[in-house]
Amino acid sequence: MNVIKEEISINRNFDIQDYLTEIQKYKMVLRVYDEGNVRKKLELLLRDNQLKIEKKEDYDVYSIMVSDEQLYAEKIRQFGRSVIIEEPKEIKEDMIAEIKEIMALYE
Repeated sequence: MNVIKEEISINRNFDIQDYLTEIQKYKMVLRVYDEGNVRKKLELLLRDNQLKIEKKEDYDVYSIMVSDEQLYAEKIRQFGRSVIIEEPKEIKEDMIAEIKEIMALYE
């Protein structure tokens, strides 16, 4: 019987905030309307991300740092019209194009 012996080292200086800052390289900006308690649900989804909230009269602007823009765009889509992706522009344009394609199916 062959036994594989593996050595594992533990970085005692590991800091989760430093790690998250390192991997969360992409900024997303969202316009958030609190319909159906969306803010609470969105904040739960984004709990591990760097999040800045700017209050406006009718909505809030959420600036978040994420590791994968496409993944978060898919997650944010579940909130429908209550959460609008403002940045990055490419993701916003992709969402608009997809919505137009879906609308064309109903015409």
